[in-house]
Parts: sequence; C-alpha cells; structure tokens
Amino acid sequence: MTSLRPVSTEAVETDLGSVADRVSPCATDTSCEAVYDWFVAEPDRLVLPVVDEEARPVGLVARNEFLQTLASHFGRSLYLRKPVTALMDPDPLVVEATVPLSILGDRILDEKPTAMIRGFIVTKDNAYHGVGTGLDVLKLSMEKIRRQSDDLTVAERGASKANMAKSRFLATMSHELRTPLNAIIGFSELIRDQVMGPDAMDTYVDYAADIHNSGSHLLELINDVLDIAKIEAGKIDLQRQDLILQEEVGPLWRGFTLRAKKKNLILRIDAPSEPIACFADPRALRQIVTNLVGNAVKYTQNGGCIRLSMETVEDHSIRIEVEDNGPGIPKSYQARIFEPFEQVDNSYQRHAEGSGLGLALTKELVRINGGKIGLESAPGEGSRFWIVMPQRQPAG
Repeated sequence: MTSLRPVSTEAVETDLGSVADRVSPCATDTSCEAVYDWFVAEPDRLVLPVVDEEARPVGLVARNEFLQTLASHFGRSLYLRKPVTALMDPDPLVVEATVPLSILGDRILDEKPTAMIRGFIVTKDNAYHGVGTGLDVLKLSMEKIRRQSDDLTVAERGASKANMAKSRFLATMSHELRTPLNAIIGFSELIRDQVMGPDAMDTYVDYAADIHNSGSHLLELINDVLDIAKIEAGKIDLQRQDLILQEEVGPLWRGFTLRAKKKNLILRIDAPSEPIACFADPRALRQIVTNLVGNAVKYTQNGGCIRLSMETVEDHSIRIEVEDNGPGIPKSYQARIFEPFEQVDNSYQRHAEGSGLGLALTKELVRINGGKIGLESAPGEGSRFWIVMPQRQPAG
C-alpha cells in the first residue's frame, strides 16, 4: 500500500475542536491511488482533508463519491495516477473550531447542505485542525440535549429541595416569631389592664422582665434573618482588623456563665497566657463565638460540660473549638445544619427554641472572614465545633 505523504502540521494545534476528528491531511500532489489505499485501510474514515504546505485547507475528499468514481467505467485508468485535487471538493465548508453547535447547523443549512453527507473542515486560526461530518453534528446535538436534560433535572431537584427547605423554614419561623410576640402582647395586656390590681408592682415588674426577654429573643431571630439576607446579597459591611483573641472573647464569657448556671452546666476555657493575634471583623468574631457557645449551652443537658479552647496553629492561623457532652448530631444531619433554611431532625432540634439559622450564619461569617468551620460529632457522644481563621492580614 502506498502511504500518504504527510504535510507539515506545525501550524496545527494539538487540541480538538468541538467537532474535529484529527485526521492527518494529505498534500495537494498526493495521488488518487494513495488516497484509495488509505480509504481501504481506514474503513471508518468518511472524509480526507487536503491542505497546502502551510497547513491551510484547500479541499475535501468524500469517501463514497471518491470510491464510486474510481469504481466507474474507466475510473481507475482515468484518475488513479492523477493528484487528489482532481477528485476533491475544492470548495468545502470550512468552520472555526470555536463556532458553537447552533451556528454550525445554520451554516451547514445556509451555505452547504451537502456538508452533512460530504463533511466539512474545522480550522483554528485559519489553519487545518480536523474534519467533521453530519454524524459528528448528530452526536454533538444528542450530547447537548442530554446535558441540557441533566441540567434541567438537577435544577428541578434543586428548586424542589429549596422550596421544601424554605417551607420548613417558614413553618418554623412562624412558630418562633409567634411565641415571643404572644408573650409580649399577653404580658403587656396584663400590665395595661392591671389584672393583678393597681398595687401589684412586683408582679408587673416580673411581667416587664418577661416582655423584655421575649423582645430580645424576637430581635435575635430577626437579626439572624437579616444578616443571612445581607450576606447572600453581598452587602454585609466587614471591618477586618488585627485583634487579640482573648480580649474579644473574654467579655462574652460572663454572659455564657450566667446562662450556663441556669442549667447547672460546667464551663471551661482553655487559652494560653500569651496573647493570640487574629485578623477578623470584631463584631463577626464575637457573633461566631456567641453562636457556637450559645448552641452548646442550649443543647447540652443539665449538669453537662462545655469547653472553649483557643490556640495558634500552623500556617499563621488560629483555631477555636467549642466542645460539649450534649446529645450529639447524627452523621446524616451534619452537613445540613450549616445550610440556610435547613434544620436538623425535629427530635434533635425542637427540644430547644431557635430558628435554625445560627449555624448557617456562623458558617457564612467564618467564610467571609477567610476561615473554615467544621464539626465532629456522634449521637450520645457530644459535639466539637471548630473554626480556623487567619492570624494576620494576607499579604497583598
């Protein structure tokens, strides 16, 4: 078999175009006999490109038409010794590899419908890159349809999941908002109407304290929702600066201690005596620690123990851990509790009040401060939440 004389393809890049089959092209002076031998040796090849010495396409040989011509009466004697240019299509459809499939189909129909059968040439920067056929177009069309179908399926599932999560969130929030509002309205009515008599000042003071507590809880819920909304909209105002970790956490500790005493919880704080530098927004940092310790206090049973630890770790980072011996969190729920509008199973969540937004907000606050958050937990073995944040401002 006579081999086709290859043409230098230095100008041809090695990456594939969207529909390009990297068939080695032949030169313009290649004989029809050599092309015939090549088609026989390559039964799956439908087209053969012809290029000049600068790798620019000048024609295309369609397998079926070429072989039919040679098989006709006097075909071999007339063409076998002639150059391939005698039987090539000198005006094939030529498209750039970057042309999208939708435009490619229009170009074939508008400029050269026979290209669906005879094939077309794919170029990159006007140099030969490969060849394509109607079969390639069909395969790509089917692949595009399949991907669009997969994308629609994923989008539909995501939308359905989001709708279900938001429905659960709204159902929970309606309960969480109504509870303090009912308390505020109920106790304020008792004071307004002096139900206990005009002189029951001590009782009314207690009612006012209940109103204050309910209002504070309501404000906390609303703030969580608004903060999540601001973060998702990219409109939260961060003032990251150099901080001393102990100075930010220390003032919070008294508040934690007062809340823990109500449940007879043991609180421990482990921190080195030397200052720990941290680069973060101070308000966000305090909210992160408050949310994590507050959750531990909320879910740890009476008489339990909670430990807050702080340390410097490698890569110029600090690590904060909040560990409790509460009920623990099942593995299947651990990823969900960090997502907005998601809550852990009711058997875990509903024995304590809360919107379920605290950990989602904490995760986002950690993220926008350049840190990471994680969880280690198992049912009956407590939970350990950890965050890692930068110790100093990143260079640049």
